[in-house]
Amino acid sequence: MAANGATKVGQKVKMTMNNIHGQMVPVLRGELLTSVDQIFDKMLRDTMPKWQDDFGIDFAKGAYPRVDVIDEDDAVFIEAEVPGLTKKDVRVDVKDNLLTISGGRSAKGDPDKPSPRYIVKELKRSNFQRSFTLTDKLDSSKIEAHFEDGLLTVAIPKKVPEEPQSRTMDIS
Repeated sequence: MAANGATKVGQKVKMTMNNIHGQMVPVLRGELLTSVDQIFDKMLRDTMPKWQDDFGIDFAKGAYPRVDVIDEDDAVFIEAEVPGLTKKDVRVDVKDNLLTISGGRSAKGDPDKPSPRYIVKELKRSNFQRSFTLTDKLDSSKIEAHFEDGLLTVAIPKKVPEEPQSRTMDIS
């Protein structure tokens, strides 16, 4: 057996696994960290299955772009950070009381050249999408969006509550 927990069988490597809380977990450290994340996610799903739905967050997809949601007297504002993107790279759509911020940026470079050899690659170059459910107290027909310096601001006006009508009935 090798020092890293793997057993060589011919040209193939057999992974040594442990059973932790009903999950098969690899012994190798790098793969163990991923498995610990998976165990934690499973524990949250089993303990509170509706939690992510109730808050509109899907951690499997990640929460990008990061946002601030601000409640003011006359409107709700969503500020989304999308650094490095232009207004042409971002979309705001509303359908069936679901506001969706989406966009992305393609990788830079000449398609005829071979891919670069990254030493560190942390910049996000893929598409993203994040959605928010709008309540019936918000006016989705009057939403406005503004983009400046990598910050998208979406203004969602609140509906003006209707005054209850009163009338006197004639008694016959």
